[in-house]
Amino acid sequence: ASLLTGRYQTRSGIFPGVFYPGSIGGLPLNETTIAEVLKPLGYATAAVGKWHLGYGANGIFLPTKQGFDQYLGIPYSHDQGPCHNLTCFPPDVKCFGWCDIGVVTVPLVHNDRIKQQPVNFLDLERAYRYFATNFIITSAKKKQPFFLYYPSHGILLGQHQSTLQSLSQQQSNIQQ
Repeated sequence: ASLLTGRYQTRSGIFPGVFYPGSIGGLPLNETTIAEVLKPLGYATAAVGKWHLGYGANGIFLPTKQGFDQYLGIPYSHDQGPCHNLTCFPPDVKCFGWCDIGVVTVPLVHNDRIKQQPVNFLDLERAYRYFATNFIITSAKKKQPFFLYYPSHGILLGQHQSTLQSLSQQQSNIQQ
């Protein structure tokens, strides 16, 4: 929220943390995002990736309601839905975290509609890359300035790899 609004998250009501599948709220609609500032200046705006700032009834808190022309992504983390034995990162890194706390599988949302549920995480980065490339090329052909916001869920991969290495090392030590 801070990056998009220029305000501390506590002042935006986004504290302490993030929104979950069952959360009622989201980034308040009266908060001005960078996309809402750039749009009147002629910018094309898009968000791709993990939104994590609320879904709400009928998608009221999705990026397309917060100044973005287009959106493709997941509305919360990969581990905030049923994910037992689900592969989150290629080639075969299993999901960790608060898996299975809810009953709603993580959706892939395009603009304000669910495109796929559950999302296929192994194809997600490819879909993001295609969406982002298309958006940039289209904007460039129109000679239109653009703003692309891309918070990838993939940044957590390093966290999971170190966890896997640690677990693997512990298992080796136990077996010896």
